[in-house]
Amino acid sequence: MRVVDVVDLMCLQDEGEHPHGISNVRFDALFTSDRPVIFAYHGYPWLIHRLTYKRTNHNNIHVRGYIEEGTTNTPFDMAMMSNLDRFHLVIDVIDRVRSLGARAAHVRQNNGGRADRGSGVHP
Repeated sequence: MRVVDVVDLMCLQDEGEHPHGISNVRFDALFTSDRPVIFAYHGYPWLIHRLTYKRTNHNNIHVRGYIEEGTTNTPFDMAMMSNLDRFHLVIDVIDRVRSLGARAAHVRQNNGGRADRGSGVHP
């Protein structure tokens, strides 16, 4: 597992598209060319897809991001409503990394105890 902290979104573009962009070789070295990538982003997911659509591994990039619900909440509530909390990110990993499937099925199955508590988000 690898964690990549993207500070400048423009680096996701090719170096020929933007001055901050990186080469395909560098992009593949950071994000791999054949492994699942789970991208947690505080904005709209489509932006990440638009910035990476020409990259080798684009089909394996899954973006969790802001889901518009038309309401104002705390940052914690927004993360929960957008499925950006740690639990959902772990489930994304379990769903996409084949070798984890059987070993981590219990985490996915019991829903981390959340089914009993609800999301914690108040309408």
